[in-house]
This record gives sequence, C-alpha cells and structure tokens, in this order.
Amino acid sequence: MAGVLVTPLAEADMAEIWGYIASDNRAAADRLIRQISDMFDSLAANPELGLRYDSLRPGLRCKPVKRNYLIFYEVVDGVLRVLRGLHAARDYEDLFRR
Repeated sequence: MAGVLVTPLAEADMAEIWGYIASDNRAAADRLIRQISDMFDSLAANPELGLRYDSLRPGLRCKPVKRNYLIFYEVVDGVLRVLRGLHAARDYEDLFRR
C-alpha cells in the first residue's frame, strides 16, 4: 500500500480524544493516540482487518482500538484514507449519513 492519509476531520477527532483524556491523564492520552496511530500503519498493511460498513458509505471500513474507539477508513488508489476516529458511544451512523 502506498501510504496513509489522515483527513483533517480525523486529525480533529484525534485532537479531541487526546484533549478529553489528557484533562485527567496526559500519559494515557499519549499512549492511546500512539496506539491509534500504530493501527493506521497496521491497516495500511492489511486493510481487510476492518469490518465493512458499505451500508453507511460504499467502501467504508471500521476497526476498533481498545474497544472504545473506532477508526473509520477507506482505501482509494492504494492509499488508506482515515476518515474519522470516534468514541464508540458516538452516533457514528448519523455522522456518516450527513
């Protein structure tokens, strides 16, 4: 695979996640963001790891990280495009239908 592209919306999601967790524990926030970033690389090497969510958007896939966080991505022209990084409690279906 050619690489990973993290969209601005996904970057904003990561910053929001980090900020929320860092308000209690900066080290834990850093660890989680590192785990999420590491998952981007794993998905780039094995994009089929994520579950398909074609009902929300054709080609959309989702991979959980630490059970509570979801990475939504697609593969376009050999590039893993990270679209969102969301807490599992969020109404992600509504976010993708907008």
